[in-house]
Amino acid sequence: MKSTIQNPLVLHHRVDRRCRFSINRDFINFLPILFEQWQSVESYRLNRPAASLVVKLDAGVDCFSWLKVQNIALSKIHVDRVESAFYNIDQDDVELAPLVADGTQAEIAAALASARLDLLPPRLRLPLFALALTTFSIPFELPFFPLLLIVLLAGGRCFDRARISLWDRKRLNVDVLDALAVVLHSFEGFLFGPALMLSMIEGGESIRDATARVAYSSSRSLKADLNREVKVRRGA
Repeated sequence: MKSTIQNPLVLHHRVDRRCRFSINRDFINFLPILFEQWQSVESYRLNRPAASLVVKLDAGVDCFSWLKVQNIALSKIHVDRVESAFYNIDQDDVELAPLVADGTQAEIAAALASARLDLLPPRLRLPLFALALTTFSIPFELPFFPLLLIVLLAGGRCFDRARISLWDRKRLNVDVLDALAVVLHSFEGFLFGPALMLSMIEGGESIRDATARVAYSSSRSLKADLNREVKVRRGA
């Protein structure tokens, strides 16, 4: 909640030596620290729910001078506490959660290690090449078996993910179904469909890798910013 009081203590009214102050709630927990150090105070009463402080000063004590000293002391305590909490954060002890995503660990590691964003990722080049060849296979009467080999090579990553799902994870998922569809349609003689399917699959995986890279980079930037000092302007 944003406080509308800029100073830690604000004088509301004064009757003789009795003064009532409103308290900025950001500083209310620091008042007990001052209670032990207060001088020239005959008695006081703190009302936390109302954020109010009533102080009866000793005779001859100027209320405004006393208030100025207390505001300076409270502000200093607040700054010291914030800096103490800030420097207690050890950047080396902050560990990022491991990235969890579908696909082979090598693909994920390669995506995170890449510092640049490729307009045409390597995983997408062979599927697009197979798609282009199958598109022009009918007008140019390209031979079937070389095209079949290219389509199956383009599905290498898809087949690898399916192998990991079946053998390593012991489960049937969409990667297995994708690989099965590519193989069945390819041996039916319709190569354009599998090539288009592989291009769409690897395009989606490329987007996933780019997203993982951006998210990981943002997390690293956030971690690096933990030891930066910033100035916050309140009540603006």
